[in-house]
Amino acid sequence: MKRAAIMCRVSSDEQAKGYSLDDQLERLERYCEKEQIEIVYQFNEDHSAKSFDRPSWKEWMAYAKKNHKDIDYLLFTTWDRFARDIAGAYSVIAELTNKYKIQPQAIEQQIDFSIPETKAMLALYLAMPEIDNDRRSIKIRGGIRQALKQGRWIRKAPVGYRNMRDDQNKPIIVPHESNADLIRYAFEAFADGVTQAEIRSELAAKGLRLSKSNFSRLLRRELYIGKIIVPAEGDEPEMVVEAVHQGLISEDLFYRVQNALDGTKKRLNSVAKVTKKRDDLYLRGKLQCSNCGKNLTGSASRGKLGVRYYYYHCNYCRKERYRADAIHELLTNFMESVKFNKGIKAIYDSIVKEILVKSGSDEKVITNGLKVQQEKIKERLTNLQDLLVDGTVDAEDYKSMKARFNQELFEINQKMRNIRVSSTNFENFILSGIHLLKNLGKMHDLASVSLKQKILGSIFVDQIIFDGKICRTPEINSAFKLILKHGGAFGTNKKGQPLNFSRLSSQVEPEGFEPSSKQGTTKLSTYLFCVWFSTIA
Repeated sequence: MKRAAIMCRVSSDEQAKGYSLDDQLERLERYCEKEQIEIVYQFNEDHSAKSFDRPSWKEWMAYAKKNHKDIDYLLFTTWDRFARDIAGAYSVIAELTNKYKIQPQAIEQQIDFSIPETKAMLALYLAMPEIDNDRRSIKIRGGIRQALKQGRWIRKAPVGYRNMRDDQNKPIIVPHESNADLIRYAFEAFADGVTQAEIRSELAAKGLRLSKSNFSRLLRRELYIGKIIVPAEGDEPEMVVEAVHQGLISEDLFYRVQNALDGTKKRLNSVAKVTKKRDDLYLRGKLQCSNCGKNLTGSASRGKLGVRYYYYHCNYCRKERYRADAIHELLTNFMESVKFNKGIKAIYDSIVKEILVKSGSDEKVITNGLKVQQEKIKERLTNLQDLLVDGTVDAEDYKSMKARFNQELFEINQKMRNIRVSSTNFENFILSGIHLLKNLGKMHDLASVSLKQKILGSIFVDQIIFDGKICRTPEINSAFKLILKHGGAFGTNKKGQPLNFSRLSSQVEPEGFEPSSKQGTTKLSTYLFCVWFSTIA
């Protein structure tokens, strides 16, 4: 005797239309009795079949996994009771039949899975419910949009309103007796300068609790002035229509609130951007407090004679405050003391020449290849003209082929121009990088605030720490480190004050240093110049 599980399903909206779980169950039981099939499991569902993410279905699949050897069929009345998602349905059918050897079957739309041609009928049975769902969804969306265009809000009423029906039994929202006045107060208070946090706290004390994000969105809703936004769709642009419901606040109050919100947003953005870049305080954001580890900020003080003096100071522990010009002098001395290691300088000069020569030769090879293609196309154009004169090709074909050849010729000419431009830019990039490194101190003094910060950021991996006597930083850029002359950049300034960049000087290549492996460190260091310069270019 065959054994089966039976499934009855009806969604909430289908129940309203008279569908019945009892009727399905009765038909399934009669079929099993007639065919002598034992019912070993039964489950009912009241969820939509748009997906298989349904509680009762999950329980059934768990049961089938454990007891599939005792089940031959999963029976239901029609295929739309099984699923309204054709892709999901095929996946579940394959799982049931192949993995668990359970055959799903609709008793009123039976499919003989042993006959391949009947699968066309299965596709039709599964597709029609999905098509019906999609068509119904389009109608619903169209109905909602039409209602919005008529000024009717038919979704869930926002805070301050409640859903009702008017004299014509059409949906409408009306002011809520208990919280409409609270919404009016919220708008008025915010327009008067009260913060959102304070307003939310007051509303909560009166029984209306709103999250921070929901309250912010509430202050932006045009519904409260009796207007509805109809979103853009297809060729129709977004539009604003007059609503049939009563607004809670005036338009003047609403737009005063919008201006206040926009002003708050601008202030927040300005805070996020922090401070204006000043040449007098170009290290602001690059210095770290040696006491608490926070970033130092900067400001100006006016002396007794009216002269402005600039200082870097800590706003956190308030224990550090240094003259800006003293720190700037230390860094200027450091930049001026940076020298190429003589051996490295020779290597770099050689490498740059090699790069430029190789770039030029590569350009020449590519350009020569393009010139060959160029000449071939010109020859084809000439031959094409002869074929036209001889009558071998007609005017239409001639016109089409000529346009194609001219397009190819244009693309080749464009490639040749791009090669010339990129080659020139690359050469300028290399040469300007060499010039910057050879004149780092002078270039640093003449640079804009942004370029100064880029140069410092490319040299020093971490923040610079100044404790009133010396500058130090935990780490220096490894590429930059390899091109320094040992001791030159880490000596003393003009006043004999040490420039201590801790843990660094011992890692710089000593003058005359030659790595043991020419294919290891040497190869690496010769290319680090381009890598370092690209970080500040």
